[in-house]
Amino acid sequence: MDSKENVYKTYVKKKMEELAQICYSNNLPCFFVVAVGDQPKSKDNTKQDKLDLRSITYVPETLHCKTSDTIFSDFINVMNGFSTVPPADKSQFELDADDLSLPPDLDNAE
Repeated sequence: MDSKENVYKTYVKKKMEELAQICYSNNLPCFFVVAVGDQPKSKDNTKQDKLDLRSITYVPETLHCKTSDTIFSDFINVMNGFSTVPPADKSQFELDADDLSLPPDLDNAE
């Protein structure tokens, strides 16, 4: 991706900061992220497979909003390189109590 740092600095940064300030002033958790290009090459001059990102985040905890939802923390984790894992399909493991009863012919067995 070609660098868009100048576009970000000229047009986006101020607007993103204004939106974040409105959210902060009104206790609205928010997460804004913009990719401005690829990350700079590493010291050994190999290309990075990651984007160069700019972000502003106000998580519920910093705004003293009570919630058990971790979506904002999850966003931050992904930005810091953590992989997402889809929720496991637990339907194959969940049993109803009736599923555990004995078949009718064994209920009366002596």
